[in-house]
Amino acid sequence: MIITADIDKQLKMTSEQYTGISVDLNPKPIKYILKTSTEEPYINEEPDRLINTTNEIITSNNLPSLLRKNESYEIIIIGKDKQVLSNKIFH
Repeated sequence: MIITADIDKQLKMTSEQYTGISVDLNPKPIKYILKTSTEEPYINEEPDRLINTTNEIITSNNLPSLLRKNESYEIIIIGKDKQVLSNKIFH
């Protein structure tokens, strides 16, 4: 999963709140889980920016073309206490 190293590198350079990435392949859809140090009461535009940056990296590597018909992937942002701050599904 070379793409996760690319995502990790880019987000570490552009976000102080980003702390790491993991990928959940089963059950489908594929989930890219971005970990942050954000606490829920202090949510700002950062989760949406992280989702957009991650999706740009994924699409620039043509990964959506590897999906089968009707498959999707999800990008999930979790906070310091492992709560979901934001998520978005892409086709």
